[in-house]
Amino acid sequence: MIAKSLLILFIICTQSNYLACSSQNYQNQSSNLETLLNQVDKPNNWQQTPSIIPAPSPLPEKAIQANTNSENPFSMRGLLKTFFGNSSPNSGNSTNNSQAEGNAQSNLQTALNEASQAESAANEAQYNRDRWVKQNSASSAQNHANAARAAADRATSAAYGTSSLANDYASQARAAASRAQAAADRARYNASISN
Repeated sequence: MIAKSLLILFIICTQSNYLACSSQNYQNQSSNLETLLNQVDKPNNWQQTPSIIPAPSPLPEKAIQANTNSENPFSMRGLLKTFFGNSSPNSGNSTNNSQAEGNAQSNLQTALNEASQAESAANEAQYNRDRWVKQNSASSAQNHANAARAAADRATSAAYGTSSLANDYASQARAAASRAQAAADRARYNASISN
């Protein structure tokens, strides 16, 4: 018991000596800092302060002209180019956009026609009682679905990187191709359950 009390007393004395030493050390550092700050605050000491960064050399006249012609990388346009790249269509590409729109619209029409024919074949496979007619209708529906998918792929390729209208046509063509494939799947199922 006495040993524990002596140990605790020793620890307390050691801590108080450490705190007293660190307090005095802090006061010394604080006074040194005050001295340095006072030197900086006096304008006549500013010339004695060494320069860390050398003064920049003047740019040649050609470099100044080149900088005025280039685009600022921190402008809104420069930041958008940095994040999204140069893929935005230019207004000068209106001919390319109209060609892409026409191509995508033509392929959309093809996909819609093929989807309609696939649905007709699927209906025939569903309601006809003849086993061979059902199988032929299912095969025909799959052929129309394949043609609709090819038209949708062509529309998507034509619309890539062009106007939103061309991309809208391509999206509609893909939807028509999906509808055609659903009809072909339905026709194949109906042909498989024939008697």
